[in-house]
Amino acid sequence: MRIILDTVPLVYSQGAERRTAFHLYRELLTLDRDDEFGFLCIDRFRRRSKCEALLAIRDIAVREVHLPFRVLEWAWEYLHWPTVESLLGTVDLYHVACSHAPPARKATVLLTVRGIAAEVIPDLVPSDKVRRPDVATVLTDEKLRQALVRKGFERVAQLSWRESARRLIGVYRQIERARG
Repeated sequence: MRIILDTVPLVYSQGAERRTAFHLYRELLTLDRDDEFGFLCIDRFRRRSKCEALLAIRDIAVREVHLPFRVLEWAWEYLHWPTVESLLGTVDLYHVACSHAPPARKATVLLTVRGIAAEVIPDLVPSDKVRRPDVATVLTDEKLRQALVRKGFERVAQLSWRESARRLIGVYRQIERARG
């Protein structure tokens, strides 16, 4: 299967989101030797060392689009252009790890939803009747902030990049079977 990985979280995101994408992609590229991988690189790709480190793991096709990300995102949202295939050729799966979902004629687009609060702090995620604390509350309520930090560290200790990559490969296989 030909899988294209989104580089937006590696280039535009900060902190934990960038680290998460890097470690997950690294394990995925190391473990999954059956699929052909590529990167869609928008705007500032070559300026980021983490992207270069991933390219060193194995041979990865790189397609650079020299448009500002916001322009391309706007075109995808409002013009439904350009399609994944017009940018990348034949693609089986485009794994998007950010908020945009580019149009595709035949490729499956797998959109990863941002925000893992439900996994990190399930008992603090609101139900229909409870309002989620806003950022100002989290920043000013030291007790709540410490509870969130503690629960985050507890959850991170349970995670494994290798296991996450294995699960992601399992999702890719399910998509491959569904595509026929």
